[in-house]
Amino acid sequence: MGSAVISFVSDSLVFLFHRQDLAVIDGLALLAMLVMGFVTYVLMALFPAIPKRFFLPVSLFLPVAGITLLPVFVYFSERAPLIVLSAALGQFLLGLFIVRRMQGGWKFRWPLLPARLLADRKFSFGNLAGFGLAGVFILLPALVLAGAWSAHLAVDHFTAGFVSLRPSGLIVQVRKYVRDDGKKIMLVPMSHIGESKFYRDLAASFPADSVVLMEGVTDIQKVAPAPIDYSRAAASIGGVEQKKAFQPRGEIVAADVDMSSFSPATLDLLKIAMLVHSKGVTA
Repeated sequence: MGSAVISFVSDSLVFLFHRQDLAVIDGLALLAMLVMGFVTYVLMALFPAIPKRFFLPVSLFLPVAGITLLPVFVYFSERAPLIVLSAALGQFLLGLFIVRRMQGGWKFRWPLLPARLLADRKFSFGNLAGFGLAGVFILLPALVLAGAWSAHLAVDHFTAGFVSLRPSGLIVQVRKYVRDDGKKIMLVPMSHIGESKFYRDLAASFPADSVVLMEGVTDIQKVAPAPIDYSRAAASIGGVEQKKAFQPRGEIVAADVDMSSFSPATLDLLKIAMLVHSKGVTA
């Protein structure tokens, strides 16, 4: 209930006034709820006397609600504040319903869980095994599969179908657009690192009179301390850099931005990232 109230107030501030004054407290409360949910699940496995009809929904609410809402966030990301606020309201109503059931009415008394609701059951290996098997072979795989499915939906949705996430890896899609006058544009997604044969075969498939709009950030004004280098990462997976192996026929046109257009903060971040790429992580 406490976590639900904090989440509802915090999410209301975000939704109504675009303020995140309680965001840190809300995050800590959700983390505490997640930890307590796990602890409660373990306690129910060890102590059968704990009434599962009250405490099982509380222990599983956060992971189940989070996984369930992921597809909603994918397709309605612009309504994220409202979705989060609705989830917080649902959490509060669930807590209120459970407390009312435990109290037997709307007149709240202490303790919240009367002793009469505790079952007269002692520790049993059957109860422990049931919770353990359910957690390992049902709950955990269900959460992993639901998360993977949500990731698949997110990749497909936010790339407009150009990239798909499959068990075998990432699948990219080549698309061809034809104008009324017959001119064609082919969009070919690719990574900066790949197999040499892939780049050679792709380059050979382009007509000699092609105009190739090459993606890739340039550095005409030399604002970077060193050229962008993926050779170390490429060598680690047995691949090559695109800029070295991909030599298509036709007119090559640089169609991306130049590093000089980036802000100083972005340039600093890129310098650090490329240093790690080229040199690796050192002391």
